[in-house]
Amino acid sequence: MLSINPSEVIWTIVNFFLLFFLLNRFLYRPLLRFMDERAARLNSGAENKEIAKTAIMEAEAEAEALCAAAESEAATQMRKAEEENDRLDKEAVRNARAAAKVARAAAHQDAGRIAKEEENELAAHRKMLALEVARSLVLSYGKEK
Repeated sequence: MLSINPSEVIWTIVNFFLLFFLLNRFLYRPLLRFMDERAARLNSGAENKEIAKTAIMEAEAEAEALCAAAESEAATQMRKAEEENDRLDKEAVRNARAAAKVARAAAHQDAGRIAKEEENELAAHRKMLALEVARSLVLSYGKEK
């Protein structure tokens, strides 16, 4: 028959509490502490990941802003350069027209001077020719008589 031995029950209870104490002290507490530390590391890693993600997004936004500013500055510089080029082109055209006007005036003066010289030379040749014709006529008239 089945009988309950009180000493075995007491020893079983003592063994149970002893095993519970030893497992709690050397297995469960270190295991729970390890799991808590790991969870803290994971949470810290997630927080760091979020911080890094935020920093990356801020850096990308800053880079985009810098690129936009650089593009704007480049467009401004390009527009200024084109305006300066147009101004220089117009100035060069004005200078060329002024130089052409001066050259035309000088050419007209030279042409007028050359024309007067040629007229004077032609008048001198006419006089010489008239004298030569007159001399020839006088000589030929004098031979006829």
